[in-house]
Amino acid sequence: MFSIGNPICLYGDYFVTSFIPVPIKENVHLLNKEYLKIMNAGTDDTNPALVFYKLNPAYE
Repeated sequence: MFSIGNPICLYGDYFVTSFIPVPIKENVHLLNKEYLKIMNAGTDDTNPALVFYKLNPAYE
C-alpha cells in the first residue's frame, strides 16, 4: 500500500494519477518493499510514473 495522489483524469474505468520516483531516506523500515524498490530507482532523469487504479467498492 502506498500513498497516491488525486486523480488527474479517467481512463476507462480507472482513475489515473502520477508521481515522480525519488529515493527515500527516512522511515525506510515502514515502507512496502516493492514501493521502496520503485522509489529508490528514481534519479534526476526519471519521468513521472503513471498509476492506474480503481477504488475498492467494499471500502467505506
